[in-house]
Amino acid sequence: MTIIEEFEKVTKEELDFRIEVANTKFFRDVVLTEGPVTCPRVIDELTTERIFTMTYVDGCSVSKKEKLAEQGITPEDAGRDIIGSYVHQVFDVGIFHADPHQGNIMVSGGKVHWIDFGMIGQITEADMNALQNLVIGLLKGDVDSMADSILAIRKSSADTDRNKLKDDMEYMCAKYMNVSSLSDIDFSAMLGEVCDLGDKHHIEMPGRYTMLVRSFLTIEGVLEQLCPELNLFDIISDKPGGLIKFDRLDMKLNHPEQYACFLKLYEHYRDCDFDADKDFLPDVYTFKPYVKRPVDNVIIRNHMPYTYMPLLLSSLSDEEVDKYIVEVPKAEDAKEPDWEMYVGEVYKLPLTTTGIFKWESSDKAVAAINEKGMLEGKAAGEAILTITAPGGRQSAVKVRVADV
Repeated sequence: MTIIEEFEKVTKEELDFRIEVANTKFFRDVVLTEGPVTCPRVIDELTTERIFTMTYVDGCSVSKKEKLAEQGITPEDAGRDIIGSYVHQVFDVGIFHADPHQGNIMVSGGKVHWIDFGMIGQITEADMNALQNLVIGLLKGDVDSMADSILAIRKSSADTDRNKLKDDMEYMCAKYMNVSSLSDIDFSAMLGEVCDLGDKHHIEMPGRYTMLVRSFLTIEGVLEQLCPELNLFDIISDKPGGLIKFDRLDMKLNHPEQYACFLKLYEHYRDCDFDADKDFLPDVYTFKPYVKRPVDNVIIRNHMPYTYMPLLLSSLSDEEVDKYIVEVPKAEDAKEPDWEMYVGEVYKLPLTTTGIFKWESSDKAVAAINEKGMLEGKAAGEAILTITAPGGRQSAVKVRVADV
């Protein structure tokens, strides 16, 4: 769908309030269910195809910086809430507010409210992967990868000359040759350049992509007016959980050995019922000393990745075990308990509910694993947790439970 066709579709939808009603309900009930940002509630009994009634937002637009304090929020906090919500929409849900200008963002009672969901954009996982590879190619100066990424977003026409496209990629790389960090990139400007290159080389960019570019430019304009010190790409790069896509991008660029480790683990366990990005990557990412170091330096109190990551790696082939670790740490290697918790505290054990790890406590009266795979502190004392990985390899950690 071209950008003209996309806007024609969106305009027709905006003229039928039933579409905006459905969009508003979706955002309120699905997208904005958690977090500090919300939106009005639809009043169904007063809404028709031509009349849209919702709860009133008694506040002000974010453009009124001088009035934000009256609503119980600072410009900086409002800016972080807005961009956090926007990033969640784009990268976690894949459905985003496509017209996020200041008039569509209100503040009331200390909370940010999105309004006017007549224009909604969507972005696919394939689009995001292509954008990631484009950024990686840009930072590495890999024009072939960049060309492949642009062509992955939209197929070329008979008039597209790949060699000429690569020539322009070379020029684009030269502009960014001194950039070494993701936060140094003007993301929306880069997206705009990609659109321009697509037009120049007869590559018809999909309407959803150009709507994303327009949306990025708009939200950056809001941030520039509201809190110019905030950097959109910094927030994208720092976002936990759903933004793991960009954590993975940073790992691929700056920690290639750890990224190779992540890919090995992902390939090994991809048939298990788990989220590879959420369950694996953060721990691989923080597991700095996994390459060839003494066991007594591997065990760190209260930092479980240092204990279960070697075990997880040990379930790979012997050759890979030898590459990544010396041996799996054991409880007796620790001079004191590796892990401390309190009576009544409940802790989610890594990769237990997925069936990858099996945990067993030596003293269930002190620390026990419940039916949900959670560790519960039962009474003051010490217990040994034995962890069994696929293939039967085991490790153990010493746990101390203390009274509150």
